[in-house]
Amino acid sequence: METAPVLGDAGVLQVAPVATFIGLRGPTLVRLMPHDGVGARAIADWLVDVRVRELLVVHDHDEGYGMPVGAMCVEAAGERGIAARSRPVWDHDEAVADDIGAAQAVLYVGVAGSGAVGLWRELHAADPALWLLGTEGVAEPWLARELASPAAERTRFFVAHRAPFGFYGFEATALILDAIARGGGDRAATARAARTARGRDSILGRYSIDDQGHTTTIAYGRLAVVGGQLVWDGARA
Repeated sequence: METAPVLGDAGVLQVAPVATFIGLRGPTLVRLMPHDGVGARAIADWLVDVRVRELLVVHDHDEGYGMPVGAMCVEAAGERGIAARSRPVWDHDEAVADDIGAAQAVLYVGVAGSGAVGLWRELHAADPALWLLGTEGVAEPWLARELASPAAERTRFFVAHRAPFGFYGFEATALILDAIARGGGDRAATARAARTARGRDSILGRYSIDDQGHTTTIAYGRLAVVGGQLVWDGARA
């Protein structure tokens, strides 16, 4: 957020390997991960696949992540015909079960805090058939280790990466080196070379960079919990 305009004004190329904040932009910025809006649509598509008709989105109080991304998830679900509503995370004295209603899935958008394990347990106890979903801020190994098997089976986490983070760092470096070579030592030409990448074959697969500096990749990662560990979930349902 702070470096992009500074480097943009200076004409210096900046490549962000793992940034997902949709509002991050700059004239010389390139991003290699899908932004949070892409993630919201990926979650909605999966919900359609598993025939969820009603979704409850629960978000934390973070104005930079939980609240706006929660709104994106509600909007994306609604566009696919899913009845979606949202609310902030419950206080300690509120009854979770009273607010679930007819929802078939609860999606938590935020960062996993000390109450995450209790929330997962309470949601599963209220309705063992509920899908218990979380965005990447909740995809924590320690949370996976604490989930009992029945709740774990109904849990999925959605993450922007589809490979180890080191792969994204490798591709960021490769893209920069290629852009420098194509730019011939000129700052503007170097930034332009990276921002106009089209059909680039990489360790992350083939992608292009759009006019906003975003990757055109819309493939999104999904994790399941098996044996107390986060594993890639390749199943459609």
